[in-house]
Order: sequence, then structure tokens, then C-alpha cells
Amino acid sequence: MKPDLNGKTVIVTGASSGIGREEAIILSIEKVNVAIAARCINNPDKV
Repeated sequence: MKPDLNGKTVIVTGASSGIGREEAIILSIEKVNVAIAARCINNPDKV
């Protein structure tokens, strides 16, 4: 059973690449407000 995160805000660390990036994308598709935290900000617009 997935928790209902619709309208909630989450912070995703490591969101510039890899699993963190994919998680941020999936959460945003599911209407979750996503704050991303990353060490590398080369392409933040692609997240």
C-alpha cells in the first residue's frame, strides 16, 4: 500500500542524478511538491 503523498512536500537528496533524480521525477508526476537537494547543479532544469 502506497502512502497518499498528493499535495505533500518532500525533500529529495541527491536529485541531480541516479536514483534521487528518478525519484524526484516520479514524485512530481504523482502531484507531490518536490524540493531537490544536490551537490552538483549542472543541469537542475532537467529534474
